[in-house]
Amino acid sequence: MNRSLTAGALCTALGFFLSAPLSSASAQSTEDVLRELHEQLVLTQMVDRDPAFLLAHSSEAYTVVAPGGVVENRDQVIAGLGAFAQVDSVSLERVEVRVTGPTAVVFSRQTVHGQIRGPAAGFGPLSTTTAFSRASGGNWIAVSRSLTPCHPRALEMGRC
Repeated sequence: MNRSLTAGALCTALGFFLSAPLSSASAQSTEDVLRELHEQLVLTQMVDRDPAFLLAHSSEAYTVVAPGGVVENRDQVIAGLGAFAQVDSVSLERVEVRVTGPTAVVFSRQTVHGQIRGPAAGFGPLSTTTAFSRASGGNWIAVSRSLTPCHPRALEMGRC
């Protein structure tokens, strides 16, 4: 699946599905909700540079491992949102969701369209992993995120 995320995409549908606890009556599967949550976290951080969604849908202990091994807590991530000032859109491909009880992981390949400054600058496609935990009340919250540059050979082999 190849999706290009732009400002405003997904916002209407996500507001409903991500604010309500998951239930058997939900119109979306758990995997679909997590896929959209992952995509919206990427969009709001890199394109919109808006911390509100991250604050509402992540743990206070949220941690990001950026390309190059830079580790940032949630406050540092929010302070660095300005580094994405020239990002027009982000493409997510090969999105896969794994759920085990109250824990879930979303994997994807992420390509940034535009210019980035800071720890993620200068890298091509990235292999991303976002870990989620089901909070009290049933909502999913992001706990951590890792962005690893795809090695050119891995790209050639179709492994990243």
